Amino acid sequence: MNDSFYGEVLTEHYLYPRHQRQLATYDRRQVGVNASCGDSLELQIKFAGDRIQDLAFSGQGCALSRASSDIVCGLLQGRSLSEAQKIIVAFDQLAAGQAHEEQKQLLGEAVSLESALQMPLRTKCVQLAWTLAAQLLRPMSSDNKNET
Repeated sequence: MNDSFYGEVLTEHYLYPRHQRQLATYDRRQVGVNASCGDSLELQIKFAGDRIQDLAFSGQGCALSRASSDIVCGLLQGRSLSEAQKIIVAFDQLAAGQAHEEQKQLLGEAVSLESALQMPLRTKCVQLAWTLAAQLLRPMSSDNKNET
């Protein structure tokens, strides 16, 4: 796929996010800020057993931050915890420039974020929602003040 296609994917997620909302009920939430760009996000997650029933984001952010948030929410929704964790690891590998083809297949539309991950000033914009999602998937810890 080419950069034009990826640009269209990101534009679609930025302009028409499907997962930007507050959940009526949720099991956990995580908040984070990217001070270098002014992004401020909250992710909320609802579990059904070991599956992610729903995942949504709210807050303010640049186009890349909002598109990335929508992509991660859509990609993880409906997945088991182990599947979601594999996707997070694949994204971390993508961010490090070390993702292999199988991981890129697993990431689907998230591969459209790859070129932005190579821009030092935009990396934090792209990674914020993924970092929050990874934190939501970790076992509860009493020392994490952003979890509820």
